Amino acid sequence: MPTLGSKVKLKIPTGSQAGKTFRLKGQGISHIHGSGRGDQVVTLLVVTPQSLTKRQHQLFEELASNFGPENMPPPEKGEGLLGKFKNVFGA
Repeated sequence: MPTLGSKVKLKIPTGSQAGKTFRLKGQGISHIHGSGRGDQVVTLLVVTPQSLTKRQHQLFEELASNFGPENMPPPEKGEGLLGKFKNVFGA
């Protein structure tokens, strides 16, 4: 992760969701009246592909079919388990 002074390693835990924030202590802007630096805040942004090959689409469907309800957010009204992936990946 690039910071103002260098690059640091940022470990993103498995299962982290979009919008999750991480704080890099002492990697922010220098304090105006004093010594030291503030913290840099990083927000996780998840980018999803806009187009998939047939094989990629099959793999996502296979992945979705292997998830249990405890691993997926509740479906919206009228939407099945695959609906989350279909809405996200434009299938």
